[in-house]
Amino acid sequence: IVLELKDKVGVAEAWEVQTRGAEIPAEQTLRNDAVLALISLGYKPADAQKAVAKAAETAPTEATVDLLLRSALKALQ
Repeated sequence: IVLELKDKVGVAEAWEVQTRGAEIPAEQTLRNDAVLALISLGYKPADAQKAVAKAAETAPTEATVDLLLRSALKALQ
């Protein structure tokens, strides 16, 4: 899976950080999950990243992947 997604949303960097023992910030993990969900729905990676970034700007600090994903989908429509 990592090899297939290595060019998507910083997955390669996230994998490298985890293998070095460093912790990925929870906010970044949520964003990555939301972007990967949009990509799996057929959206282009660049569009998915922009939509999630826009959704994250307005999301509360305790946002979930579901909330980010819903907001991003609204932004893409």
